[in-house]
Amino acid sequence: MSRSEAYWAQRALDRLTLVERQSSEYFDQISKIYTNAKLQIYADIEQILKNYVSASGLAADEARELLTVRESQEFLTGLKQQVMECDDPVIKRQLMAQLSAPAYRARISRLQAIEASIDTNIKLIAPQEVAVLEGNLIATADLSYYRTMYDYQKGAGYGFSFAGLDQQSVEKVLGEKWAGKTFSSRVWTNVNTVSMRTKDIVQQNIMTGRSWRRCTQDITEYVNTKHAGALFAAERLLRTETNYVHNDITADAYKAMGVTKYKYLATLDERTSEMCRDHDGNIDPDTGEDYTLENKKVGVNFPPLHPFCRSVTVARLDANIEARLVRRAKDPITGKISTVPSNMTYREWEAKNKADAEERAKEVKV
Repeated sequence: MSRSEAYWAQRALDRLTLVERQSSEYFDQISKIYTNAKLQIYADIEQILKNYVSASGLAADEARELLTVRESQEFLTGLKQQVMECDDPVIKRQLMAQLSAPAYRARISRLQAIEASIDTNIKLIAPQEVAVLEGNLIATADLSYYRTMYDYQKGAGYGFSFAGLDQQSVEKVLGEKWAGKTFSSRVWTNVNTVSMRTKDIVQQNIMTGRSWRRCTQDITEYVNTKHAGALFAAERLLRTETNYVHNDITADAYKAMGVTKYKYLATLDERTSEMCRDHDGNIDPDTGEDYTLENKKVGVNFPPLHPFCRSVTVARLDANIEARLVRRAKDPITGKISTVPSNMTYREWEAKNKADAEERAKEVKV
């Protein structure tokens, strides 16, 4: 090999760091979506309960009283206007059907109104979160593929040509079920859990006569709780799905180079799970055989193995692989081997490869 195993391992970890840094910007967007939904729910509940909040707290019997016909219609009209702004036709249809149900046609209880607000505002999170997460995963796929090619070309010293990352490959990765679900269905699972948990918190506060201030504190604590809250679940999903796309697209880059085997590389520190420690290396502990791209299975012998997984893979470049890379880098006319300058930056490499791809496309047309 042109470089030591330690070099390739460090490059793999560096790529994951770049991807994680990029995904942090997308998580900030998701945090804002949850915060906006939370504030809207607070405003709705305060409006619904404004006549029943006193310094001593909220009376349980009063909280169960009905809204007037006028209050009911005004409140439901407001929620429907929010739903009409949703771009997702399926979500819009479901929520409009719920708000138009017989139970809401006349007067509704204050608790029903609060639950309707929670359902509407939190379920409207889902299409927004899916869109942000999808944007992150597409950006992750692009960075992972091309940065992997750059690292291996520069490390091996061969400027071989390769096919670009096509849209179909990205869509395939985003649409695949791993561990039984797609990323969008996981978003919905999280959002439905948040909705149910928030309604439970409000109901408990109302029925036990706690103050409105205490109710908002409880909701805020749930949303922000480090190891169990709504934002924690959203971050766990983003980090895990990012790791999945990063590793799967990196495997596509390996295949484009002619690589058939990989090394499982766990981030070995006090936070590393036992399962990742066991899989670290070239040999699958479950089969006693080499890790191969042909037999890779996400969640079993290929990362991520668990939520918040930080493991990555390294291509195994044996002598046969390097020989193939040299042949691919050799100009069929001049016989010269194309090399990558050691001081070439990623942006310079990216620009050169895009220009080469455009030239090849022109030649094909001619």
